[in-house]
Amino acid sequence: MSNWTYKTDEGLYDVEQLSDEAKVSFQYLAEVEAEIQTLGKRSDVLRAAAQTFHSVIQGSLTNDALVPEEEEDGGE
Repeated sequence: MSNWTYKTDEGLYDVEQLSDEAKVSFQYLAEVEAEIQTLGKRSDVLRAAAQTFHSVIQGSLTNDALVPEEEEDGGE
């Protein structure tokens, strides 16, 4: 790692000067944050695709395909 910093409310920390365990944790944190960002983008794409599919289906609905709703029983 070079020029990696970790920011808190107290200030900016040079990761190279932290313990080996903290350095490894920082690397994992960077990977996890990147994956979260990637998954967020993927989720947005999937939501957009789902909305497109809903639009296609709704644009194709016909009265012939409409199934009548069953009447509810008056109780038992």
